[in-house]
Amino acid sequence: MRNLRRIAITALIVACGVAATPQKSEASARLFLLGDMSVMNTLGGAAGAMNFGGGLNLEFPMGKVVAFSIGGHYTRLGGAAAVSYAQIPAGFNIYLLHWLYLKAGGYFSFLIAGNPGGYASTDYGLSFGSGLAIPLGKVALIVEGNYQMGLANVTGTSKWVNTSVSAGLRFGGGGK
Repeated sequence: MRNLRRIAITALIVACGVAATPQKSEASARLFLLGDMSVMNTLGGAAGAMNFGGGLNLEFPMGKVVAFSIGGHYTRLGGAAAVSYAQIPAGFNIYLLHWLYLKAGGYFSFLIAGNPGGYASTDYGLSFGSGLAIPLGKVALIVEGNYQMGLANVTGTSKWVNTSVSAGLRFGGGGK
């Protein structure tokens, strides 16, 4: 498991380096405004309460098919321990069609409010998903499904898993 963490962290560092390298692309950065609903629980545990959040993503096209994405998200976890986390997701969007894409990357999150009550105040892990970008003139309606798998032990023996559905708008690039 330690090697998997090292691989994930190394991949995230390489992704940031590739994104910082100037690339010839069709469009400039695109801004995503997203809101989401999610269910978070510990790996192998019972499903948790419904959670809500939102945030911003910036996408940097690296050609016609691949884009690097990095963002800042806020999530408030309900249930017995009402806590709020800030999350920094980063990864790649691979456009299969101009309106359909797959996502792969990682995230780092940290506690910003509340008492975690035995849970760790930081987490990091892998993130996978897919999305639709429905053209609406100069913007696109975004609908995404995401799965996050925590790599840090948040209770000493358990890791977070999170399944979410997000919706929002993408500015820049229109329906492309």
